[in-house]
Amino acid sequence: MRIKKKEKLASKSDYAQALKMFKDGQPLTDVAIELDIDATTVMSYYEDYLKLLNMGRLVTIYHEVKDDLPIFIRLYGRIKKEGLSKSQIVEFLKTPNRLLDLKKRVDLFTDHIWNLHSQKVQLAKEIEDRKKRLLTL
Repeated sequence: MRIKKKEKLASKSDYAQALKMFKDGQPLTDVAIELDIDATTVMSYYEDYLKLLNMGRLVTIYHEVKDDLPIFIRLYGRIKKEGLSKSQIVEFLKTPNRLLDLKKRVDLFTDHIWNLHSQKVQLAKEIEDRKKRLLTL
């Protein structure tokens, strides 16, 4: 009976055989070697396999972060290590906008302080000028 199953599987397309191998937990490299197909094809088959398992979102996320995957994994590890909740993560992600707003406010207050300083210097000069005029009278 087992031989018939193997023969039946061998008569299937590379695609079907690959899906079965993924289902059986075979590593992608073994699938490529066993079926003698290139890595791009194996990856494409594996993406289809994941979609069939309703893991299509994982495939989409992978394509979005592919080049930044090491950073993404480090960030995920750090989030787990710190034990951050979803709401804490959301608050943390808002921080850059808050920092930009604070920087704008600091710049605005700095300008205002400089204007006040300039007015103070001008008024101090006027006071000195008036003192001199009063002394010369």
